[in-house]
Order: sequence, then structure tokens, then C-alpha cells
Amino acid sequence: MLANLTYTLGTIFGIGFLIFIHELGHFLAARAVGIRVEAFSIGFGTRLFGFRRGDTDYKFCLIPLGGYVKMAGEDPTRPAQAPDEFGAKSVGARVLVISAGVIMNLLFALITIPIAFSIGVPFEAPVLGAVQTGGPAWTAGLEVGDRVITINGRPILSFEDVATDVAVTHGPLQLEYERGGERRTVTLEARDLSGRGVPEIGIGPTWERLRITADLTALPTTSDLERQAKERLLSLGLTGGEELLAVGGLEAKRVRSLDLLNAIDEAQLLGTPLELVVSSSSGPKTLKLEPLGKLGPNEDPSFEVGWRMEGPAWVHGLRADHPSPGLATDDQIVAVNGSPVSTVTAFESLVGEGTSPRLAQPDAPPYQNPKLTLSLVRSRVGVETLTLDLPSAKDRARWLATVAIGMAVKTIQPIAGSPAESAGLLSGDELVRVGNLDKLTDKSIKTYVQSTGSESIAVTIRRGGVEQTVNVVPRPRERSLILPSGFIESPTLVREVRREPFLSSLVMGATNTVRTVERIAKTLRSLITGQVARRHMGGIYTIFSEVKRRTEFGFTRGLLFLAIVSINLAFLNILPIPVLDGGWLLFLIIEKVRGRPLSERLLGYLQWTGLALVLSLMVYANWNDVARLIGWNR
Repeated sequence: MLANLTYTLGTIFGIGFLIFIHELGHFLAARAVGIRVEAFSIGFGTRLFGFRRGDTDYKFCLIPLGGYVKMAGEDPTRPAQAPDEFGAKSVGARVLVISAGVIMNLLFALITIPIAFSIGVPFEAPVLGAVQTGGPAWTAGLEVGDRVITINGRPILSFEDVATDVAVTHGPLQLEYERGGERRTVTLEARDLSGRGVPEIGIGPTWERLRITADLTALPTTSDLERQAKERLLSLGLTGGEELLAVGGLEAKRVRSLDLLNAIDEAQLLGTPLELVVSSSSGPKTLKLEPLGKLGPNEDPSFEVGWRMEGPAWVHGLRADHPSPGLATDDQIVAVNGSPVSTVTAFESLVGEGTSPRLAQPDAPPYQNPKLTLSLVRSRVGVETLTLDLPSAKDRARWLATVAIGMAVKTIQPIAGSPAESAGLLSGDELVRVGNLDKLTDKSIKTYVQSTGSESIAVTIRRGGVEQTVNVVPRPRERSLILPSGFIESPTLVREVRREPFLSSLVMGATNTVRTVERIAKTLRSLITGQVARRHMGGIYTIFSEVKRRTEFGFTRGLLFLAIVSINLAFLNILPIPVLDGGWLLFLIIEKVRGRPLSERLLGYLQWTGLALVLSLMVYANWNDVARLIGWNR
């Protein structure tokens, strides 16, 4: 609570300071050209306190998220009455006054960024910790551990830079990366992989190792099951702070932290025993945990329709370095060495002669059958075979890493008591269509079900050669409880500090200021064109959340973020929208060209239109925040 209050007050102070320097620019420029300033306000609304000096009322007002300088005669809809009023000054003088706020914000960034980099700024390392199989990055040959250097020639400082540039760049991406000291370049196209309305290339950041929460005794227990789970862990001798070395047979040193978290989620979802290996003072300690019972349906937001899917393995992607020229995208693998394939798990197990080669030990002996024969169904008539020479688990694991396998769903088996059974589906029904999906795979169906929540889904099946459509209403998925919530500390991103000599940091400041302006412009274009879904626009809550997230990295990261917000403020203010600085500048340019200002009536209409637009955008952005908080904006 105290930390949240500190972040809130710090955010208010930081945003207030940026607004102060923006308005200070207007104030100093107005005074410099002889314009009378009637008020200099930090905040809006009711005056809390302040003082008057000369003609100016310096005041602090109730609502701290803003501020203004009130100049005499600044209303463009009425002519100037005195020589010290805004409207009485030359166009050049008024342009200086209007643009001074933006200039001050940019100067603040140009000064602040070098200071931050000369001290040292922590960033999330731009090193890939995950590569989504079948995604653009995977297809291009990127691997876990690759470090991104540039995108379209622009240097990358952090993993966040990668995600941002990918999301807002139109067209192909030329990505330069480093692997084993060697620099390589690939060209790829981003696409909306998750349905969130944001272009991605299918990568994740590098996480630090997972640890058990520092104080197990302090874990909150909201149910009797969680109390039992905590007591069981304490009885096993855990004290808190131990490192997770392995989960469900996955060794932490060989896989990503995300894989370990997924293994825990899968065990709790399926209700299967879970084996943990944790560090201890006497060496690794193995814990075998049985599920304690089922959680209530409201404790898990995931949904299910309640059927098992069967069908051949479907090749939905091949990596650029795939070694088997005979395999192609959209091939269906119906058998491995003569044994039929019905699921993805079965496919990997058949490839590994009993277990997935991904889980085999590095020194595992060669397989009994060094050849791997795949039976393939293609668009052409009949079944073709492809024989590969892959004698060891290492060979087959490397081969599997270059093939994106899904499941070409053919038939379903409803689970007893499931929504699928209640809807009248029968074992052996052939799936034709699920909702608005174009291609049916196990993954695409599961993702679609999650995106619809509890809304009814139209499922078309073929039974006895006749197609029919039924409506299936997903239900919240039950989960077993093995570990109490909060058992694992939230994994943090691997960080590295970027520090530059002061002279170099000056160049860094100028470069990053220009880069930030470019990104803002690209982001605005992406929102307008719909490349990035407009529901991702955020308001006050988003700003507060981002400030909190950045400042958790340290003071200099918070300082850098403040500089970026200052650039954002300058950019948005310079847009040619009436009531913003850019709108005023547009009116002045028109006045200079015409030799006289626009009519008072037209200026009045434009001002009200601009105000309505700005207020509408503010309401929309803040509504997005509310929608995200209550789960309406997925």
C-alpha cells in the first residue's frame, strides 16, 4: 500500500513537473515579447493556494493533471484591446510563444537523457528467451539466446524496443542479431499471432531463474485447500527463497522459465502429480506432490468445451534451416515408422521411440532404428513416405526444433458431462467448422475458445455424411490445487545497465529524442490505420502503471521514461488540432499567408470542434483502461 502511494505521488509530481516546464516555456516567451500574463496555474479547477506578483496570479489548483498560462487577449475570437495582449503582437512573436512549450519539453528530454545514460540506465536485455514455434521469428531461423542488435538499421537497447518497433513498423522487418559472436541478418513480416490486435514476430524475453517466495509462512490462504498446500510445503522443510532446479522432469538449466511455469499449470489443470527439484543447503531436494483437490470454477478464467481431438500431425511451418527437403508445409503425418499418429504428443513420442527427444539426456544412446520413416498425406492422391537418417536423440531433437507441428483435427470424443456432450456431440463426429476459424488445429481451437469466454460457439460437424451445426457454451475449466497461489516469485527480466561517457551520452540523448518522435509518429499511424488495435490506447491508469513499472528498474530508468513522456507531450501538443498548440500554430500560419486572421465565427467553431475531439479521445482512452481492469478489453 505504501509503495503504491509512493508511486502515485511520484507519478503526479513527475507529470506535474513536465506540465510545469511546458507552461514555463509559454510564460517566459510571453514575457519576453511583452505579453501580459494573467495567470500561471499548475493544475485545474479550484485554486488551493498561490500568490500574486505584478499582473500575474501564480497558483496551484485542485486537479494536478494539467496546467495552463492565461495570457491577456489570447481569445482568438475577439480583437486585441491593448498593446500588451496576445492578439496585438506580430505573427512571429505569437508563433514563438505558442511553440515555446513544445521547445521546453524537447529541451528537457535532450538534457535528461544524457544525464540518465551517463549515470547508467538498466534495460531488459534484448536477448530472446522464447521463440514461438511456427511464428515469423522461428520460421526465419531465430533461436533462444539470440541478441537483437538492430531493426531496419535502428539500434536496439532493450527487449521492449524490439516489441515496440515490430508493432508499429509497416512492411518487412530487417532484423540484425548476434549469435555466438557472429552477426546475422534476416527479413521477416510481423503478424497478429495472439488475436490482441498487435503485430508480433513470436518471441519472448529472457527471464531469470524461478525462486520460491522468500517467506512461505506469509503466503495468504483464501481456502482450506490453500492452507493445506502451504502446510504441506512447510512440513517438507522448505523455508522460502529456494531456487527451482526442475519441474516435471524439465531442468531449469536446459529450458526457459516459461516452460517451468507451463509445466506447473498443466499439472494443476490435469490433476496429475508434480515433481519439483529445489535447491537446499545439502544439495538438490526432490519433492513429489499429489493434487489436494479441485478449485472452484470461479478461481480460473480459462474455458473449455470438453472434447478430446484426434487427427494426424499437421506441418504448419518449417524453419529456414530445416534439413529435410522432402517435407512441406501443410503435410499431414499419419504414421511414424508404421505406427499411427493421433495427437501431437503421440507424434513426438513416436519420433523419440517412447519419449520426446526434447527431454532426452545429452548422452542418451542411439536409437534402435536410426531411420525415421514418415507416412504423409498431401494434396495429391495416396500416402507418400519420407525416410530420414536421424540416429540419435540429439539429431531428432534438432530436427523437431525446425518443424512446427499442430494437429489436423478430424474427429472428436466428448468428455462425459462436458458442454460438448450436453450440446449433443458424439464420439467420432468429424469437425468441419468451429466459430469463424478458417483452419482447425488443436491450438487454434483452444485459442478461439479462450477468446470467446462463456459465449456460445457454433460448431459444425459431419455425422454419417451429413453436416449439422450445434451451439456449444464453454465452461470455466476446473483446476486441481497442488501449490498455493504466490508460491513462486514473479520472474524478473534479465537486465543489463547501459552506461555512456558524458560526451557519448549527449549523442545518445539527441539520437533517442529523434527516435522517440519517430516511434510516436509510427504508433499514431498504426492506430489510425488499425495495424495496432485502438483498444490498446490508454489513459491515466496506463500512465500510472507504466511509471510504476519503469521506476521498479531504478531511478535512471524512471528519469528516462519521464523524458520520453515529455517528448510525447511535445509531439501531441504540436498536432494541428484546435485548442492544442499545433492548432494555434496552424491558425497563425493561415493568418500569415492570408494577411489577416480567420473570421471570429470560424475560429469559434474550430475551437469547439477541437475541444470536442480532444475530450472524446481522453474519454475513449480512459474507458479502455476501465475495460481492461474489468476484463472487457481482451
